[in-house]
This record gives sequence, structure tokens and C-alpha cells, in this order.
Amino acid sequence: MSDRSAAQYAGATQLDGAAVPMPLFAGMRAVLLAVSLMVASVPSAAQAQCVGDCDASGTVAVNELVTCVSIGLGAQTLAQCHACDDSGDDRVAVNELVSSVNVALGLAPCDAQTRTPTIAGQFTPTATPGGATITQCCIPAYYIWTCEDRSIDECKALGGHDRGPAECSATLCSDLAPADGHGICCLPNAAGDEIECEDRAATACLDAGGVVKSGGGACTAETCADVPPPNPDVKCCLVTAGSGEFECEDRTASACTAAGGVSEGPGTCAPADCADLTPPTIQCCVPRHSGDQIQCETVTASRCDSEGGTAVGAGTCSPDPCNP
Repeated sequence: MSDRSAAQYAGATQLDGAAVPMPLFAGMRAVLLAVSLMVASVPSAAQAQCVGDCDASGTVAVNELVTCVSIGLGAQTLAQCHACDDSGDDRVAVNELVSSVNVALGLAPCDAQTRTPTIAGQFTPTATPGGATITQCCIPAYYIWTCEDRSIDECKALGGHDRGPAECSATLCSDLAPADGHGICCLPNAAGDEIECEDRAATACLDAGGVVKSGGGACTAETCADVPPPNPDVKCCLVTAGSGEFECEDRTASACTAAGGVSEGPGTCAPADCADLTPPTIQCCVPRHSGDQIQCETVTASRCDSEGGTAVGAGTCSPDPCNP
């Protein structure tokens, strides 16, 4: 401890077990003495729990001021009087002591220093004048509504829906339809093979060829699942260049036809799709017997290439195009 601190604590007074420096204690005693003389002549305040009103009597007595000062100095715990902590920060600050003295002296009405106790784990609206009471407000944001803690006046000004003193959750505003100018629209993409969920007003959605989804909520993978695209993908069986076998690809019907594929109808390709199709064959002139003879065979294009043959187009090798 420094020399200065030692000097301050020399002859310190014990306040509920804690050492209080003599200068501070002397000043506190003088203030409390003046308060005790003045409080006796002050009419009772309104019946509301004020800063420092430990017994919720509607007034602040001298013994309650002593308790608050003692808590502020650390000589007692806040459990002795939660009313001393007006800000709810678990400590007693100088401004809170001043407020309690003002109430005790009648310089401030009790109802102007209202403190609402809050039970842990339980939602209690903050009691403030008029439309400033805190409520749960559903505020329009994009095509959905978000829940925020707002005063009633703020909620109205923002065009929100007042849901009262509930607790904000993901579902509290989910039943609300989108706000004006917004909406859930199931709209085809540029290719027309998929439906996408977008934020558009109902008229704009219809003008773009979309389907309006009523009700609240947000876009998910299931939102537009029941809306068929105008140009849906089909299971397109295409012959691959390497193997000469059919492989299934998801393509629009027009794209499948343009690529020379075989459509097996709308849907998404699965491993077994196209397995029932026989790859097309061509006439292939294949060298045999060490190249002395050329033989025509009907094989797939890939087999013709692997055997070193020459493809001569579709046909049955009759007449023989390799030995005219």
C-alpha cells in the first residue's frame, strides 16, 4: 500500500466489516445526517420502487441510503438491496447514490426514478412512458419479416406488426404475408429448365411469367418444387465418342434432339438409364489377313476406330461398300 493510501486508511472506520477511509466516511456521515433531518419533513413519494427504495415502500429512508453506500463501497452485497442498482449492471455507482438521495430529499419524485426488477430467465417489458414500452416487432425485410425489440412507437413508424411482450423467435413472424412491393415469385430461369425463387411483387412476378406464392416464409429448395419449368430437362441418351456406348445426360428436349440424342422423357438421369438402348452401328471397312483383304463389318463407330477400320456411313454392308 502506498504512503498516501496508508494515510487515508489510518484510523479507518469499519462499515459492516469493510474498512472505509476516514475522509470518505466523514463526508458520508455528514451527508446522511443532513438527509435524515430533511427526509423527516418530506412528504411520502408515490408508491413505486425508486432507486434506493429497498423495502418498496415508495420512499427512500436514511437506513436505505446507508445500505446503498455500503454496497457501493463493497461492504455489503447487492443481494441486500437490488433497488440500489438502477442500471442493472450489478454495481452501485455514484450517480445511483445521487439519485437515491434526491428521492429521499424530495428533489425528485419517486415515479421519475422507476426501476423494474427482472427475474432471471423471464421476459419483462421495460416500463417506460406511453408508446416507448418495449415490444416484439415484426419488421419488413426483403420478402420476409424479422423480429426485433422495439418500442411501440418505433414499431408503428417502421410499418411493423406489434406482437406484444413475447420472445423473438424464428417463427414469431413466419405467418405474415410479404409486405407491399415484395413477394415470393417462382420464376423460370433463362433456359426455362429450372424454376428459381425470387423476391418480386405479385404484378411483376406475373408479368415475367412467374407463379406467385402466397403466405409468409422464405425461399427454400422446396418453395417452388411444385411449379414445373416450361422447358424441363429430359433424360437424354447420347453416344459417347470414346466408348460408343449410350450415356444419360440432363438436357432440355430441344438440346437433346440437336445433339442427336434419344430422349427417355422428363426427369433426372440415374445410373440405369439408357442401358436398354443399343448403340447405333455403321459400315466399317476393316483390313484382314495382314491387310491383304478389306472386309465390311457393321460395328459401332468406336469399335471401327479401335480396329483401324474406315467408317463408310450407315448401312448393312450389302452391297459391300468396301469391295465394290
